[in-house]
Amino acid sequence: AAHPTAPPQLLATLSGHTDRVWCVSWSPDGTTLASCGADKTIRLWTRDTAPNTWTCKVILEDAHERTVRRVAWFPDGTKLAAASFDGT
Repeated sequence: AAHPTAPPQLLATLSGHTDRVWCVSWSPDGTTLASCGADKTIRLWTRDTAPNTWTCKVILEDAHERTVRRVAWFPDGTKLAAASFDGT
């Protein structure tokens, strides 16, 4: 029998990007969230000690000239791959 699933809930709002966010990706160990978007940046977020609060630890900028559309972690969590509309 199918198990009922709870509807999705908003746990936190991460503020920092200055334009649309296109993709988020959890690190393999679940401790870091990478986000990317139309502001041409990639941001790395970690959870704070307070419930449902997050801090942007790193902003990767100047690597792309256009929207960063996707980010994905390497399986071992040591690297992050990104794809942008600038063709890189």
